[in-house]
Amino acid sequence: MGEALISADEALNLIATKEHSVKCVDVRSEGEVKSGAIPKFENFPILNDSERHQVGLCYKQSGQHAAIELGHQLVDSHREQLVEQWRAHLRGAEWPLIACWRGGLRSETAAQWIRSTGQTVIRVDGGTKALRGELLKEFDRLPRFLVLAGPTGSGKTRLMAKSRRPMLDLEQFANHRGSAFGTMLNKPQPSQITFENQLALQLRFLRVHHPTDAGHGCALIEDESHSIGRIHFPLTITHAIQKSPIIRLKIDIEQRTQNIFDEYVVEPQRSGTDRRQLLDHFSSCLARIESKLGGQMYKTILAHMTAAFESDNHGLHREWIRLLLEKYYDKAYAYSESKWPREVAFEGDESACLNWIQTRYV
Repeated sequence: MGEALISADEALNLIATKEHSVKCVDVRSEGEVKSGAIPKFENFPILNDSERHQVGLCYKQSGQHAAIELGHQLVDSHREQLVEQWRAHLRGAEWPLIACWRGGLRSETAAQWIRSTGQTVIRVDGGTKALRGELLKEFDRLPRFLVLAGPTGSGKTRLMAKSRRPMLDLEQFANHRGSAFGTMLNKPQPSQITFENQLALQLRFLRVHHPTDAGHGCALIEDESHSIGRIHFPLTITHAIQKSPIIRLKIDIEQRTQNIFDEYVVEPQRSGTDRRQLLDHFSSCLARIESKLGGQMYKTILAHMTAAFESDNHGLHREWIRLLLEKYYDKAYAYSESKWPREVAFEGDESACLNWIQTRYV
């Protein structure tokens, strides 16, 4: 049975257009994948981190042939189990894809073992390095954006979801809500490379399914600066956000306070997060902005926050949230708004903005 190869560009197009017919395996080590995962590729390492390190040392000391021999020795004891894992994941796919870092010996060996069982598999030429190269090109061919702007607690992410229009949710890919309190409990941020790869694949999906090059259509995106948490955006994304027209959500502070209370306090507890855990988390977040709040305001907000969580008092929760909005977030928002002029396409409350998007925006 001959070798079956597919280019990185063709592989990504298949994922974007025939997602349910494509299954993908990444045979790199778990450490390599953690540093930079390719979306849709499930990790089943042919060599784990420790084994790969041993093979690398052997290569330096004794050359390629000895390193290959050692690799086979390390895998031999569980080869059948490994091959069955690959086969089970790829089974039933019209397009069963497999890749390693550069499309070299690891994926070639894995593909040979799978084909020896009679199952079809297609190797990605150039591996995840080539896939990464193709994904990076997406940042130079962005769609037209329509930016949802508004102060913290306006419900921008919720409005994007309600609109059911093409969108790019940066916070979802970054595992972060985009603020000093945006870190998600028990859900760490991905690596910078993994974030970029996820974002780029979504951009390709939008380009294929919702083309805007004919002057029609936009993708919704939330107003962000240049980063979320420790994740930084590609410069082309940042510049596009700054230069695109905005829809400004105008929500009063009472509703914004309620939105924050529901999202940050009620929902986590409803999902099983302990009040003490939330208090510890938010206290830590608050401490990081103490210098911007000033010592006395920091102590006031912390006291309200502590009392609110200890008593489960909804009124006290709204007090510390409102203070935080007024004394920190709204000042930061006003400053960022003053930095550059924005073309306002529309402004209004959530209902008005949603109606405008769904009736005027194609």
